[in-house]
Amino acid sequence: MVRAVDRPRHDRGGGVSPSDPAAGSTSGVRTSGAGIADGAAPHPARRQWLRRLSPRTIGAVYVLVALVVIFSLMKPHEFFAVGTAQLVVNQYATTGLVGLALLLPLASGLYDLSVGSVAGLSGIAAAWMLAHVTTNPVAAVLVGLAVALAVGLVNAFVVLVLNIDSFIGTLATGSIVTAIATAVSGDTTIAHNVNGAFQQDVALTSLGGVTLPAFITLGVAIVLFLLLERTAFGRRSYAIGFDTEVARLGGVRVKGVRMVSLLVSAMLAGLAGVVATAVIGAGSPATGPSFLLPAFAVAFLGATQFRAGRFNAWGTVVAVLLLGTGNVGLLIVGGPSWSPDIFDGAMLIAAVGLTSVHGVGGFSIGKLLRRRSPKSLTVGASEGPGGAGAAAPDDGGGPGDQHGAGAVAGRVATPAGVGSVRGPFGTTGMRPGTGS
Repeated sequence: MVRAVDRPRHDRGGGVSPSDPAAGSTSGVRTSGAGIADGAAPHPARRQWLRRLSPRTIGAVYVLVALVVIFSLMKPHEFFAVGTAQLVVNQYATTGLVGLALLLPLASGLYDLSVGSVAGLSGIAAAWMLAHVTTNPVAAVLVGLAVALAVGLVNAFVVLVLNIDSFIGTLATGSIVTAIATAVSGDTTIAHNVNGAFQQDVALTSLGGVTLPAFITLGVAIVLFLLLERTAFGRRSYAIGFDTEVARLGGVRVKGVRMVSLLVSAMLAGLAGVVATAVIGAGSPATGPSFLLPAFAVAFLGATQFRAGRFNAWGTVVAVLLLGTGNVGLLIVGGPSWSPDIFDGAMLIAAVGLTSVHGVGGFSIGKLLRRRSPKSLTVGASEGPGGAGAAAPDDGGGPGDQHGAGAVAGRVATPAGVGSVRGPFGTTGMRPGTGS
C-alpha cells in the first residue's frame, strides 16, 4: 500500500507556514525566499565538485600522485624525468589495450578470460605471416585481426548458443587458443622479418617520444568512451550488466548485445597481440597470456573511478598509468625483479575488493562477491544460485549487477503485488523484443 505524505504549505513569501504541522518545532530557523534555511546545505555546484574530487571517485588519481611523490623523493634524478613518463606510457600501452578489450563484456555482465590467449595467437599469426608469406605490415595486421575475430565468434557460440557460463567457456577457449598458438609457432619464437619494417612502422613510429601503440590505445579509449556513454548500445550494455531480466523485459536483445561485446573484445585483444609482437620484434606464444592478470586489474580498478560502479574507459586508462608507474618505480628504486608481479597481484585484489563495495560485482566463478543494489528488484521469478540479479542461463552469466546502471533506467510495469522495477529505457516507447 502506498501511503500519501502531506506536503508542507508555503506562504506567498516562499517560507513554511508557521501553522503547518509538518513544520514541527522549527521556530527560530530563518528561511529564505526559496524556503531553504540559511546555511543548511552547500551550493549544488560546490557539492558536485566535492563529489567529483572525492577519493571515492578518483582515489586512483590520488594514489598515482602519491606514488610519483614517493619515488621522486627516493630517486629524484632517475624517476622524476620526462623519459620515465614516456617509458610508462609506451611500455604499458599494450596492457591498456587488453584492459580496454575487457570493458564491453564486463559492462554487459560477461567475463572474457581468453583475451590474453587471443592476443598471443594474433601475434603469432602476424609473425608467421611476415616470416612465410609476405612482409607487408598491413597484411600481417589484418591476418592477426581476422584470427581474433574467428576466436570471438567461437566465444560467442560457446557462451550464447551452448549456454556455458562465460567464466568457464572463455577459460576453456583460451586454453585451446594457447595450444593452437604453440602449435603454429612450433613452440619457438618467430623473429624473421618481424624486427624490420613491421617493427619500425607499428612499434617505433613516435611523436614527442610517445610511440604509435600509445596513440592507438588513446584512440580506442576515446571510441569506447563514446560508445558506452553516448550511444544506445552503451546504455543497453550497462542495463544488461545491472539486471539481465529487467533489460530483457524492456526490450533489449541481450544475446545480440553480448555477441557484439565478445567480438569487439576479441578484436581489441588481437590488436594488442599484433602491437606486442611489433614492440618485441618477435612472435612468442608466451607473450599474450601474461597480459591477462594486469588487464583484469586495470579493468576492475577503473570501474571504481569517475563512474563508480561502471566499467569505463577513462578509469581504465588511469588504472593503467597507476600500474605502470608502480612497476617502473619499483624497479628504478632498486626493487627486486619480482616486485612488479607482487604489485600486480595486490592491485587486482584491491580492485576487486573496491568494485565489490561499489556494487559492480565480484570476480569468481559463482559470483560469490556479488553485491546487489538494495533498490533493485526482480520480477516474479524466484532467485537462482547466482542471486536475484544473476544472468539467466541462456545468456552465459557474468559479473552480475552493476551499481550505477540505474542511471539509464526507467520504469517497467509489473504485476499487482510485485511492485515496480527499474527498466533499461523507461517510457521511450521501446517495444519488447525489438531491442531498439
